[in-house]
Amino acid sequence: MKPEFTKLLDLYKGFEGEPGYFFAAADKDKNIHYYIKTWEGYIGDIFYKNPHMPDNGWFGFTKLFHEVLDDFDFGLDNFYKVDDKQEFLDDLLWYKNNVELKDEALTLLNALIELSKYAIDNNLDLLVANDEDA
Repeated sequence: MKPEFTKLLDLYKGFEGEPGYFFAAADKDKNIHYYIKTWEGYIGDIFYKNPHMPDNGWFGFTKLFHEVLDDFDFGLDNFYKVDDKQEFLDDLLWYKNNVELKDEALTLLNALIELSKYAIDNNLDLLVANDEDA
């Protein structure tokens, strides 16, 4: 059963049947407060051309997609919980300030920043899930 939510950004429309991702801010009981659904191509638009990798390696958003999610068996019934929400946000802000984006990729980046701030400010979990047919 898909969770209920109070805010939704849907950047998946038109990509039905292709891989997608869900991002959510949720309380400890998994009640969703904010929810983003997106096509995986928009995520790639953010970091594949110019991945953020300081001297100490990937972190935050970039690490999540380059290291963590490849080895994590997750889906709509098994969300991945972001351990360090501030690090995740800081990495997103690096992309905001250093990578030129347009259209849906920029909309997604701004929404992920808003979601991260919302989760931090409201002491909520930041969750990620994928689904081959979001």
